[in-house]
Amino acid sequence: MVKYAIRGVWCDNCKAQWGKDRNRNWLPRAQRQAWITEISEGIRAKGLSRSLCHPCAQLITQDPNITLEGFTVLHREGQEFQAKFTQGELARV
Repeated sequence: MVKYAIRGVWCDNCKAQWGKDRNRNWLPRAQRQAWITEISEGIRAKGLSRSLCHPCAQLITQDPNITLEGFTVLHREGQEFQAKFTQGELARV
């Protein structure tokens, strides 16, 4: 299931890419507001959520074999997201 992210949720991909400083505070680039939240409905990862900002979500839809934060993004998920986005079926929070 894909829905719009709530306020205060940061992009998981940006957090993994930019990380924290020596004082264990998030770097400014890692604090990018998430645009969507994907909640897994599969058997192995039911209920796991991944939040992505707009540039990271576009990256996923363009590259079907990309791996982020231990989640494998399948081509099918990218196609489903792209179809839902173009049809305006994303759930509003």
